[in-house]
Amino acid sequence: MSKYKIKEYNIIISPRSDLELRRKGCLLRKMLGVILGLTGAIILVEFVPIKIWYTVLFILIVIFIVILCQYLFY
Repeated sequence: MSKYKIKEYNIIISPRSDLELRRKGCLLRKMLGVILGLTGAIILVEFVPIKIWYTVLFILIVIFIVILCQYLFY
C-alpha cells in the first residue's frame, strides 16, 4: 500500500456538446471537400486538353459512383 492517494477525476461530456462538435467537424469536412473539388475542377479545366477531358470526366464519374455506393450501402 502506498501512502499517497490517487484522486480520480471523471470528466463528463454532455451529449449536446459532443453532438455540436460532430456537426462542426462534419461541416468543416464538407467545406474542405467542396474547396478541394472546386480547385481540382479549375485545374482540370485550365490544364487538361479537351481530347483527354472525356476520359478524365469518365474516371471522375466512376469514382463518384463508387464513393456514393460505399456511402449508401455500408
